[in-house]
Amino acid sequence: MSNQSTINTIESPTMKRLLLIPMLLFGFFTFGQITVAPTAGYLYVKGKVKFEGNEIEKDRDGLYVGAAVQFQLSEKVAFQPEALYAAYKDYAVLMLPLVFKYKIIQGLNIQAGPQIDYSVKEYPIDDVLGFADDFGFDISEDDFTRLGISAALGLGYDINERIFIESRYTFQLNDVYTGDLDISIKGNILNVGVGYRF
Repeated sequence: MSNQSTINTIESPTMKRLLLIPMLLFGFFTFGQITVAPTAGYLYVKGKVKFEGNEIEKDRDGLYVGAAVQFQLSEKVAFQPEALYAAYKDYAVLMLPLVFKYKIIQGLNIQAGPQIDYSVKEYPIDDVLGFADDFGFDISEDDFTRLGISAALGLGYDINERIFIESRYTFQLNDVYTGDLDISIKGNILNVGVGYRF
């Protein structure tokens, strides 16, 4: 291949985009300030079941513990993935928020991003089976998925350079019920916690 052909290949729009990806990743992890923080707090879970015009809600509260890694992208913008283990009643879930943070004023930030949830235990269908009796249909463990996809919105406040508090509310986008019946089952989560950055 001639030198001119090589230059033309590199200058093609597709190749430029492919070359841009590792450059951005290199800049993301090299130049951004990185901090790690254990975090823990309280969560409130609200589940909703809809079927043929009927709607029933159930709520639970519990605790969560985990860790957050903050990548400071600019003076006002940061990216913060987290790994949280949450437990309430006889149910446990691994929550993976992937939020971007924008500093509004000194110490105060807004947060938004996707959250992936994975049920460590089987979906707690005891309550839902109670709903099923009311509605007159049968469901089983096979009718549920352990994977949840949500959108998260929240606020955070840095008390100082180390200690922070934050609160987020997640809106579940997918149904945990995957059976053949016309049923919608979703759960939204409010969590309030504190963390300490290293």
